[in-house]
Amino acid sequence: MSGTDYDLVLREVTALTVDPARPVIEDAVIAIRDHRLALVTSASEVPRKVTGARTLTLPGRVVTPGFVNVHTHAILTMCRGMAEDMGFAPACTPGVPKGSDVRPDEARALARLGALEALLFDLEHGPASLGDIANHLALSERTLRRRLRALGTSYNKILQDVRSSTAQEWLRDSNLTMESIAWRLGYTETANFRHAFKRWTGQSPQAFRRQLHEARAAMAAPCPPRSHFGDTFAVVAG
Repeated sequence: MSGTDYDLVLREVTALTVDPARPVIEDAVIAIRDHRLALVTSASEVPRKVTGARTLTLPGRVVTPGFVNVHTHAILTMCRGMAEDMGFAPACTPGVPKGSDVRPDEARALARLGALEALLFDLEHGPASLGDIANHLALSERTLRRRLRALGTSYNKILQDVRSSTAQEWLRDSNLTMESIAWRLGYTETANFRHAFKRWTGQSPQAFRRQLHEARAAMAAPCPPRSHFGDTFAVVAG
């Protein structure tokens, strides 16, 4: 068998395996053929030159070959903006849907929608194009557009929704500058990001961050000490 028989080769990754005897492989080489793992080993142990139709060199990345996490909460992609999606409501909250509430075809559609959202952003190269996403999902652009339309959405709507939620998260939880956030979200001009953010939220990104900081400061401020007059009044009033 020649090395070109591999469809995909990953190099210079750290592999977390399911082998108790060798749970971690540094500088690993992973090869895929016909959608199946064909090779998982260290670069020093590769018996020959390994090549494939596509090769990715990913230093510093961690890969879990053979491990598939099906606990994805894909059902929650249909309730974007609800309390569960904001991270402070338990799954048992009334009104928050559960996986058992949808049919298998609906679950597949939601999983694809979640995958599409996950593929939208690459912080080094900006948002993925519709063609890139269709290629990742093994679909034509026309088919992807049709399936998104059947779900009542579109590539552009998802892109704007993800940009909005990601911008709010970074403004809330990071010290990134407006210029850095705009660039990471795929805007070449910071002014365009500011205009878009105001369209999404009704306020500028600076006002949004300032409001959050003021709210946090108010919550962190200690309560003023009670005065003797206040104690006396409480006793008399009681």
